[in-house]
Amino acid sequence: FRDSQAEVTQKLSEIFHLKTQLHEARNQIQSKESQIDTLQMALQGARRKCPLPAFEDHRADAATEERLRAELLLERRQNEAQASAFEIERNTWQNEKEKVIRYQKELQASYLEMYHKNEALERELAMVRGGRARVEEVG
Repeated sequence: FRDSQAEVTQKLSEIFHLKTQLHEARNQIQSKESQIDTLQMALQGARRKCPLPAFEDHRADAATEERLRAELLLERRQNEAQASAFEIERNTWQNEKEKVIRYQKELQASYLEMYHKNEALERELAMVRGGRARVEEVG
């Protein structure tokens, strides 16, 4: 019973740790998306302020923009994968926690049943001993 309680405590601690990591990962995703939005707005502002670039400059800007979009997409996919992995891990730990709690309840019920049976046997033994003492007194 103590072992199962310690295991439940450990699992709950691990779940809390994973939830904290998930929360941090989500905050990182939001921060990166905010940075992306800021950079996109800055890029749009810079395009408005600058005169039309020469053809070569435009191709270089397009290539840079395409590279940045690819990096952005990769970063988003990595963040989504990490968030998904954290969610899967959280679900796994939640299932483990539920199993441990079920086991703990079964163990407790078994203990109580054994305790009550033991009490009943002790009462029966006391009655038998009491009856034997009376027979000896009468004899």
